Amino acid sequence: MAEEHKKTQISEIEELDAVAKFIDKLKDSLKDILNMILETISGKKIGEDVAQFYESLKTRGLPDEIAIKLTEEYFRKRIEAIPSLNELFKQFTGRRGFTKPDVKILFEKEKQEEKEEK
Repeated sequence: MAEEHKKTQISEIEELDAVAKFIDKLKDSLKDILNMILETISGKKIGEDVAQFYESLKTRGLPDEIAIKLTEEYFRKRIEAIPSLNELFKQFTGRRGFTKPDVKILFEKEKQEEKEEK
């Protein structure tokens, strides 16, 4: 029984190693995606965009009351358009997290690639 437990532990360590290698391959893409998301929710960026929108309306001659109302609506829509990180993660992972079978598939694929390299 102890031998079986040890094999299970080794198998789980190998699976985690495969997942770590997989994540390492994805880290640059994930970093770019996260940077893009963080840029879209930057308070400074949103403030600049809203100010430009307001100035554009005023430059075109809209009265203050209408320009303010449209700017408030623009700001509200910008805030609503910011995706939640939870939703993004669900979309990225196919609406679910990694499961043990997923990890096994990654592990088997990694082992197959190593065999093919040799």
